[in-house]
This record gives sequence, structure tokens and C-alpha cells, in this order.
Amino acid sequence: MFIIERMKEVLKVEGLPVSPAELEDVLLSHSLITDAAVIGISNGAAGEVPKAYIVRKDNTLKEAEVMEFVKERVAYYKQLTGGVEFVNEIPKNPTGKILRRALREKNQDNANSTAPILTVYHLNN
Repeated sequence: MFIIERMKEVLKVEGLPVSPAELEDVLLSHSLITDAAVIGISNGAAGEVPKAYIVRKDNTLKEAEVMEFVKERVAYYKQLTGGVEFVNEIPKNPTGKILRRALREKNQDNANSTAPILTVYHLNN
């Protein structure tokens, strides 16, 4: 099998190339997944890590099941260490091409809005 895609869509995980299309094909082989898209998200040590956006057939499919499904089918560095997010639809252009930029922006917006809040308590001895 040969997978040909634009080089800028290939992720670099620990210096190794990871094809989002390959991971999407694996995800789409799951009976409870109707659509999927994979993007790279920044991760200090690894560079980028794959994150999946998934449209599921019903709400019984959980993130842990998806992670295990992928883990059994791909090399360790291709696993979805960036996580899984369930969505109602994958953004696409009129020709059906995945709009990865929109997913990256969504991921960035989520990261900004869910920043941890640090609470400092001063204890008097």
C-alpha cells in the first residue's frame, strides 16, 4: 500500500513521519465511527502528536475504546497520544477535503478556554 499526500500534512512525531490519512483509514474501519480526521498538536518532547476528531454512530463509543482500537493496529509513535474528541461533523470544503486548519483552530480555542486555574493557599502555621 502506498499513501501519497502533501508533505505539510505529514506529522513529525519523535522525528518520525506519521500520515493523518493512514490513521483516519484505521479509525474509519471501526464499525461505530462514521467520519474521522487527524491533526498534529504540539507536544514539547515529541514535537507533534496525533489527535483524532471523530463522528460516532452513537454515544456508546468511548475515547478509551478508540485509543485501544488504534493501539492494536499501529506503531507506538502513531497512537493518538493527543487524544480523541467527538464532534457532530468534520469540517470539509465543497469537494470533501478535510479542513485541518479549522480543526487546529478549534483545538487552539479549546486549549485557551480550558487552561488550568492555579489556586494558591497560604497556610498559617
